Amino acid sequence: MDEDEFMLAVADAGGEDYEDAGDEWIVYTAYDKMQDVQKALEAQGIEVKGSELTMVPTTPTDVSVNDARRSSASSTAWTSLRTCRTSTAP
Repeated sequence: MDEDEFMLAVADAGGEDYEDAGDEWIVYTAYDKMQDVQKALEAQGIEVKGSELTMVPTTPTDVSVNDARRSSASSTAWTSLRTCRTSTAP
């Protein structure tokens, strides 16, 4: 399956985005659609190697130096979105 075919399969399954991770594809979707997307990909004959919930940063937020020191964070804090990572064979 080439990337164009995979992109269409992800869209048909309800996935929001994907990335090429070398030896696998990673599909991103809302956490409440994780099982539906996984089942839809499998129904299309795509082998799903696993799935997990992750926190993905979506909105950078500036913080003061004092706040950064207190939290041991860098100069940017992130607001995160829960999303699903579904790994599939290429």
